[in-house]
Amino acid sequence: MSNDGAAYVDRSPRARRRLLLLSLTRSVLVSTALFAGYALLPLSRPVDVVTLLALAGGLVFLAALVLWDLREISQSTHPRMRAFETISTVVPLFLLLFSSVYYVMEHTEPGNFSQPLTRVDAFYLSVTIMSTVGFGDITAVSQVARILVTVQMLANLVLVGLVARVLLNAVQEGLRRQGRASGQPGGPDGAGRVVPAQSLGEQQSLGEQQARDADRSNRPTSG
Repeated sequence: MSNDGAAYVDRSPRARRRLLLLSLTRSVLVSTALFAGYALLPLSRPVDVVTLLALAGGLVFLAALVLWDLREISQSTHPRMRAFETISTVVPLFLLLFSSVYYVMEHTEPGNFSQPLTRVDAFYLSVTIMSTVGFGDITAVSQVARILVTVQMLANLVLVGLVARVLLNAVQEGLRRQGRASGQPGGPDGAGRVVPAQSLGEQQSLGEQQARDADRSNRPTSG
């Protein structure tokens, strides 16, 4: 019988390795495709309303992708892997969106930044902004460039703070679904593992036994 719908913990070791390999392969292929597109696509149009609308559209698409993946994670039989695939897609796409705009700005209208930017330089700038490192070797000079850098800073806060928290909640919901589906009412423990019902019963029995022992020890002994 097929176990495609089985929880990750209920699969055989061979099936787990296969599932892990597929997840890593998909993540690598998606990331590779994104970086290949950034390196090969012609980015030569001037910065205008269309360019800014394209950036806004990319961010809207990114938000829609996150919302879709949150639903998939919460219903997945392997939520941790699904969350990893989401991060391996969302983060590169987010960085490359801004990298593309920075490169186009400096390529078509030099002087927006403190030095000319190659595609690698633009990606480097985007990563340093996201990581809040701020080496200062490349800085925004024009008002438009500073506005876009500020937009990325604010988007970073949303991505790192809100989205990361929501992803964690979706993973925990997926683990709770696994627990309910396999008759394990405990759900995930503090480490994110599903606690079996038998373990919960043993813990409850142990607690009751300790309470009885404590009660007997506190009773006064008859002379």
